[in-house]
Amino acid sequence: MGSGAAVVASCPGSGAGRSAASHALPHRGQVVHDGTARVVLARDDRVLTVREGEMLDDNYRVESIRLTGFTLVYLPSACASNLP
Repeated sequence: MGSGAAVVASCPGSGAGRSAASHALPHRGQVVHDGTARVVLARDDRVLTVREGEMLDDNYRVESIRLTGFTLVYLPSACASNLP
């Protein structure tokens, strides 16, 4: 079973988000739900299990997990674009 992933760029505290479709997600992921929704992610030789709200590599926050997929917020791109 495959799970779709969405990446959204957002600057913490700004309340604004934008699509980050041009930003390639470096992880492959699969939603697992056995009473608690989690995403199992693989990148290179690492495997991580994350839940909503957790940070990933200091660049992504797990925004939501649903049976049909998950959403990660890519933080650096939105914040960098808001710099003066």
